[in-house]
Amino acid sequence: MAVYTVLEESDIASFIGRYGVGTLAGYQGIGDGIENTNYFVSTDVSQLASETSTADQRQFVLTVFEELERSDVEFYLNWLQVLNDGGLPVAAALVDSHGSSLQTVEGKPAALFPRASGGHLDNVTVEQAFSAGAVMAKMHLIAAQHSAQHDSPKNFAWVEDSIAKLLPLIDDADAQLLTDSWQQAMATLPQYELPSGIIHTDLFRDNALFDGDDVSCILDFYSAGNGRFGYDLAVLVNDWASEQDGELNDDKHRAILAGYDSVKARSQDEIKAWPLLMQLAAIRFWVSRLTTIHLPSLDHRPGALTQTKNPEQYKAILLKRQQLA
Repeated sequence: MAVYTVLEESDIASFIGRYGVGTLAGYQGIGDGIENTNYFVSTDVSQLASETSTADQRQFVLTVFEELERSDVEFYLNWLQVLNDGGLPVAAALVDSHGSSLQTVEGKPAALFPRASGGHLDNVTVEQAFSAGAVMAKMHLIAAQHSAQHDSPKNFAWVEDSIAKLLPLIDDADAQLLTDSWQQAMATLPQYELPSGIIHTDLFRDNALFDGDDVSCILDFYSAGNGRFGYDLAVLVNDWASEQDGELNDDKHRAILAGYDSVKARSQDEIKAWPLLMQLAAIRFWVSRLTTIHLPSLDHRPGALTQTKNPEQYKAILLKRQQLA
């Protein structure tokens, strides 16, 4: 179970007491976390005079950030609030009676979030793909209006450093493919003028909740940072519109791009650079999965529960995307 910071009932009751959200009715540690400690928390709101809902309870997620620096958590919470204020479906952290969204639990940063509605997708329909593209475009429109600066922990500098560490540890053919692909991509990228801002960088299907065909919540902004909007879109497409062999599903691919362009039309350079951006996104996640296997200390603290995902999937995606160039 991925609960690294064990909280007793009295600890959680004291924590939520700062928010005026009712008395503690129940809690449960969430066992599928990777880097943070999370608890589902329910509160009894029947005695709150201001409560207008007919429900007797409200649901929240209490998160203790195990690895992130306090300054990084402050950025993420502030950015979630910016996106929330812009109308994006995100779960912004609650503010306590002193006007703060960031707390401390056992010396670690912590926050309380509303529990988002909706469910994860096993299979993506064309309608849902369109919705995902449109929501990402709205997120990028909001980002384009702000001058926020923050380095993503998995930015291109991290990829390059990780590749150098991986080369002695992987087979020669993979090392050659990885080196050649990365060098060629980085040499080609500067010829395009690509709009940028704060991007999600990790909007896989498991980081979105759906209610029918519509995105109900975007989750996990803890890799967010400055980057190119087209690259962010390519990360989404590579996960949401890839078949098992890495081939693009044309219908889902077109739907995502149509959804995006319906909200924020891509520039001519973004369109021209599209195959390259998908290659870069594939390299980044191939590298990330290789580091989990060969260099786990780069991704996770000792003893953390990790989810090992097959790096061959993103190698296959890279090879398929290179055929589009």
